[in-house]
Amino acid sequence: MPAEAAPAEAAPAEESAPAEEPQQIDPEFPKPDPLTASAADVSAPEAGSAVAYVNVAGGIPDTPTSVVADGFDVTGAAPTFTLTKKNVGFGDATKYSFTATCGEESITGNFSVKVFIFSICLFSSNS
Repeated sequence: MPAEAAPAEAAPAEESAPAEEPQQIDPEFPKPDPLTASAADVSAPEAGSAVAYVNVAGGIPDTPTSVVADGFDVTGAAPTFTLTKKNVGFGDATKYSFTATCGEESITGNFSVKVFIFSICLFSSNS
């Protein structure tokens, strides 16, 4: 009797990493939009006030947002904060940084202050 052939061993299956499941977003807590902040450059008369507006968007809903800038008084609330520096001089004409914070997320931005001479010239004609 011929010897029966031993059954062929099955080739080891290629081990593959389990497929990653897409991350589910809880509809009650959707991922917030990223925090953004911007401000335009401003001009102010010498001895006047430089006023910049910082517009903030995104961040975690219902979480307080704050803005700070060294040397400026900050008022307002999201989405628009007002930054004021009183009695500016030519030495104040430079680039400034601000930081907007919402929860644990923060972002920095810049704006420039230009200072100009404000003068009124009155001419009279003595004819």
